[in-house]
Amino acid sequence: EALTQLMKLQAKTAIKIITAHNTNTNTNTNDAKGIDLWNPLKDSYSEQVVPIQHIHPGDVVKILKGASIPADGIVLHGELTVDQSMITGESIPVLKVPGDDVLGGTICSETGTVDALGGKDDDKNKNHVLTAAAFVRVTGVGADSALSQIVQLVQEAQSRQVPIQNLADSIASIFVPVVVGLSFITFVAWYSCCVSGIVPRDWYQGESPATFSLLFGIACLVISCPCALGLATPTAIMVGTGVGARHGVLMKGGETLEIASKANVVLFDKTGTLTRGKPAVTDFTRVGSDDFLKNLMDPSDSNIPVDDYLVWLLGSLERNSEHVLATAIVKYAEQMIEHLLDTKPFTQPSNFVAMTGRGASGLIHGKISVAIGNRAFAERLNMEITPEVEQCMQTLELEGKTAIVAGINGTICAVLGVADELKDDSVDSVRYLKKMGMDIWMITGDSKRTANAIARELCLPTDRVIAEALPNSKVDLVRQLQSEGKIVAMVGDGVNDSPALAQADVGISMGTGAEIANEAASMVLVSGRVAGTCTALNLSRVIFRRIQLNFLFSMVYNVLSIPLAAGVFFPIFHTRLPPTIAAVAMALSSVSVVCSSLALRLYKPPDVTSQGSSIFQKRLPRILRLRQQYTQVCQNTLESTTIDDEETIEFKINIV
Repeated sequence: EALTQLMKLQAKTAIKIITAHNTNTNTNTNDAKGIDLWNPLKDSYSEQVVPIQHIHPGDVVKILKGASIPADGIVLHGELTVDQSMITGESIPVLKVPGDDVLGGTICSETGTVDALGGKDDDKNKNHVLTAAAFVRVTGVGADSALSQIVQLVQEAQSRQVPIQNLADSIASIFVPVVVGLSFITFVAWYSCCVSGIVPRDWYQGESPATFSLLFGIACLVISCPCALGLATPTAIMVGTGVGARHGVLMKGGETLEIASKANVVLFDKTGTLTRGKPAVTDFTRVGSDDFLKNLMDPSDSNIPVDDYLVWLLGSLERNSEHVLATAIVKYAEQMIEHLLDTKPFTQPSNFVAMTGRGASGLIHGKISVAIGNRAFAERLNMEITPEVEQCMQTLELEGKTAIVAGINGTICAVLGVADELKDDSVDSVRYLKKMGMDIWMITGDSKRTANAIARELCLPTDRVIAEALPNSKVDLVRQLQSEGKIVAMVGDGVNDSPALAQADVGISMGTGAEIANEAASMVLVSGRVAGTCTALNLSRVIFRRIQLNFLFSMVYNVLSIPLAAGVFFPIFHTRLPPTIAAVAMALSSVSVVCSSLALRLYKPPDVTSQGSSIFQKRLPRILRLRQQYTQVCQNTLESTTIDDEETIEFKINIV
């Protein structure tokens, strides 16, 4: 199933470009040098939609917004932002310019071809021609593509043989022959004693020595029937998996439980697993003066706070963009000025222009120019980056966040920090897993700066953080840990995690992630909460301990009942255990094991969320709003210090 889902990511067709350098559409005759000099804005060409099987290295394909890139290649002309989460797990699309590599199966979020009419190096000429497409020269198709390599990794991982010791089979393989042997020995011993005269005849009056002895052997065999042993595992697994499903943990088979109960290493993917997987505005610092912004406001808006008006301008502009960062800004604006939007809803900007991978600009009310974008976008629009703005941006970038500037009429008035925030329960879940004795790792395709920033929040040492990891790097880490004798649990949610999920001893996927990851994993967390990992591993241990308890009860029962059925106490009490009573006693032992397994229904998942952490998460938005509203009159410093093992956090705000 996982392989089938992976293959569905491959584009079925491609828009092939036919140029003067390639007039044969069935074979690859492109001249690489000629193609590199080809310009779609000046040179004629034709297009043809062809099956992906007809695309070869050297061909040029056209990429449209929202389309899946059909093959690995190099950007020839145009710019595009690419959703690479399938490969790297990055939540923010990456800008690709001519000369950059793109991977087949990734999604094109935005496209645009920019051509400076005055020449490539003519910075004075700001006239540009924009088209809504990008052009890519194919470098890898079929087995050479990145997607095919992911498929191969999953296939290799799923085909590996994992040695699993089945406890029930191991015990039964020894217990059954021993019991049969004991029953036979019981019969022979009693028969020999009867024949030799050791056993008085009045002990078996009315019966032959063979019948008398045989009843002891049958009772011994019946009462030690391994039904309880046979029920110990399946009943516990059946009840335990039902309990797991009730708490949002879907388990695929009993073997998973046995392995998960022994796991001692947990590898976490970052994006979408530990984090929300969607960028959000985490910082908002206004650098524009009150007077500057008040002069822009209409008299009817004079009662609106300056910060709220600025946020309203940004939300009005970004509401027209489909970029994930624009969506984050709009959501932030809706949360921050919810009360204002009831009376002053967002307005429609005019002259709206979105520059691929850089930012957007437009006019509000036809007179207020609003521009939001990255550093390159600000420089392109000749917005001055003051030392104060530069310091804010550098601070955010050191924290692994994306720094965005907002300009009003050519003046930067605010600096925003956008990041993929940790889920509410990530910190507490990692802490709980550490207390369980787990060795915690984080592996991500994001940059080292972003990965280290998240690791600091999770209190993970840098030697347990792997950044800029491709799918094969994750598989290599899992194999390395397994070669060291570790039992590895991999937690992920994306296509890029599926090979590692299949390779790990226990693969745990987020139910809110890619279907491919769910197919490759052996456990699925329906809610997508990190705390579900704690529940899954804790429940696996509880279930396996219950199985062991069931075995222990069965063994103790047999140790006590076999001597009784074998007649060890007959010389004292002159009472024999009939085979029918032995059968009833055997059935009662099975009922006891079933009742023991049913007790698993009383299981309660661990409470991993500490009160202190919850208070911190609830108060953080208020601290951000405080910084937003009073940044012109005070400087807020937020200091967090680890006090002890319970990680008590102290807040300190210095007002200058």
